[in-house]
Amino acid sequence: MHEVSIAHALLETVLRHTRGRIIEIVLQVGELRMLNEDALTFAFNALAEGTRAEGAKLKLVRVPARLRCRRCGAEWSPREELDEEARVLAHFGSVSALALKLRCPRCGSTDFDIVRGLELDVVEIKAIED
Repeated sequence: MHEVSIAHALLETVLRHTRGRIIEIVLQVGELRMLNEDALTFAFNALAEGTRAEGAKLKLVRVPARLRCRRCGAEWSPREELDEEARVLAHFGSVSALALKLRCPRCGSTDFDIVRGLELDVVEIKAIED
């Protein structure tokens, strides 16, 4: 369960970069990132007990995947084409294996870059002074 290590890194980051009591953390999460929101929230809440982040709300904003063909330059969203296997391949950085599942809608090429969809970024931290 990699959500525990993500929650730990997230907690360390928000505590290091804020003062006061942390009440909300907004994360952008790419749709290709294999992240279970419930598991992340549970892990974060457990780790945050007794810290300034105890009780903070995690808000996840999903970022749709976007691919760019290296052959013709077309960009597209593979949302309809992505099954669970393809999401796992993308998550582990196996673009070549993912390419076997996806093709450019314009030229049919399997040679593409992932432009968006793997994000895991803290975009906002709300805190109040005690």
